[in-house]
Amino acid sequence: MPSKLWVKPEDLVYIGLRDIDDGEIDIMKNLGIKWFSNTDVSTRGVQSVMSEAMSLLQPSEEQPLHLSFDIDALDPVFAPSTGTRAPYGLSRDDGLHICEQAAQSGALGAMDIVEVNPALGSKLDVLKTARMAFDMVGASLGLSRQEVNDAQDEFEAVIPPLTARYGSTHKVVRDMGHQSPSQPERVVEEPQRVAQASSQRKDSA
Repeated sequence: MPSKLWVKPEDLVYIGLRDIDDGEIDIMKNLGIKWFSNTDVSTRGVQSVMSEAMSLLQPSEEQPLHLSFDIDALDPVFAPSTGTRAPYGLSRDDGLHICEQAAQSGALGAMDIVEVNPALGSKLDVLKTARMAFDMVGASLGLSRQEVNDAQDEFEAVIPPLTARYGSTHKVVRDMGHQSPSQPERVVEEPQRVAQASSQRKDSA
């Protein structure tokens, strides 16, 4: 173990966890890491979860926020080109809201998006995943939802080969806006172990 922890467990909050094992749950409990399952997001709403997370972290100019977003936290409907796809994920609106609220804190110092893998899936899968990542970066930079949805020209400048193949990504964004996560019954069907552990975490807080 290093003599100095650069990130303290009490300064971490995980949002939208679902496909985790008992060992990972035990580690978070033992270290006192705060976390919210995807059931929390589904039942309480992403705004409520993010408000509590920001209240716990209390980001400021002296202690800025680092938002690290694993794109596989999203449901595969919205981000299919990733190596660890799992159902019951966050929606497009959930992902954008997390980024928007982080930006609105005024203390977002850094943001990264990981697990985007353009080698996986069809060309349309790659286009959807890349556009989703692009939109979340825009939201983190303070763009409004309308500005994010309308960022067609900027996106085409980033990945012209894909947009040349599929044309305007306005339809991609519009389709994603009308789609639901791959399992509409995700609150009921989510592995009960994760939901129960989340409930026990809140009871013992």
